[in-house]
Amino acid sequence: MIERDVLAAIATQPKLTPVAKAMMAEGGFAVPAQGSGPGGRVTSRDLV
Repeated sequence: MIERDVLAAIATQPKLTPVAKAMMAEGGFAVPAQGSGPGGRVTSRDLV
């Protein structure tokens, strides 16, 4: 694993809103590939 692999992995991860990040930290949620927020951001409503 090299730096470009790490950067590519980060770039492909969906962006999360602060509330969605907090919910993910608590655990038990699956993140969709793309969210319903502006620019495809994952919101708390998108978490399953």
